[in-house]
Amino acid sequence: MIDEKKLVKNLENEWEELCDYSENVEILLEYVTKFIEEQPKIGGWIPCSERLPEENGYYMVTKKIKETGKRFTGKSRFDTEKGWNDPLNFVDIVAWQPLPEEYHG
Repeated sequence: MIDEKKLVKNLENEWEELCDYSENVEILLEYVTKFIEEQPKIGGWIPCSERLPEENGYYMVTKKIKETGKRFTGKSRFDTEKGWNDPLNFVDIVAWQPLPEEYHG
């Protein structure tokens, strides 16, 4: 698992020290940054406003109670054609992440 923002910042710092920050380096850094930001997050929350799951299935979600704004986590089903299918009609789903792997001990 990586912290992509920390990685990008470290790349910027390293490259500034190693290179004379020419136009080519800026283009390469922009490409690498975009590539990292587009990668799926492992173990991180993905805001629904940023993107939704690409596959049908159950996901760990952060739910926000519409009336109070209080947040809590739970599990909800996503359908690529219908969206979130949550039995609680008084909540909005604001973020999601894949469910963790099943324990095999």
